[in-house]
Order: sequence, then C-alpha cells, then structure tokens
Amino acid sequence: MVWSQKKVKMVDGSLQDYKACETLRIMIQGIYDRCGFKGASSHTGRKSFATNAAIRGVDIDRIAEAMGHDDSDMTLKYIQIDQDRIKRMYEDAI
Repeated sequence: MVWSQKKVKMVDGSLQDYKACETLRIMIQGIYDRCGFKGASSHTGRKSFATNAAIRGVDIDRIAEAMGHDDSDMTLKYIQIDQDRIKRMYEDAI
C-alpha cells in the first residue's frame, strides 16, 4: 500500500497532519473512471453517504460519527442538496 502525508484544515483554522491511503484512492478513482463517472473523486461516495443520510432524517451527529468526524460542522460540508431536490421535497410535502 502507498500512503501519503496530507493536511486538513480544522474548524478552528489550525492544520492537522494525517495519512491517506493512496492505493485505495487510486482504486476507487479507477472504478469511477471505468463507470464513466467524470469528475468523481474519492470523496464522492462520502458526500453521497452524508447527503442521503441527511435526506432520510439521520441526525447530523450520527452522520458525523459514521464518517469519523469529531465535529459535525465538518460533516455539513459533505451534505449537498441541490435546488431541484429541494423543489421535489417541497412538492412532495404539499
């Protein structure tokens, strides 16, 4: 396995070092490429997981826990709700 040293900006603005598995990232990227998912990244699955869990009403702290985040503010950055989805949810509600 190949590991790389990376930095992440924390909520308080500080930088924290962490190791990322490049082998896994490269494998996932290859799967996305073969499936024709242009622009997908190793974080695409994490964003999808967080977004779908939020849509289903899962508590943000539970989503953060499942994603390994210490702070739910970080998790909120992964949740992506577009205007079309909001419109459909509104129409379904009324």
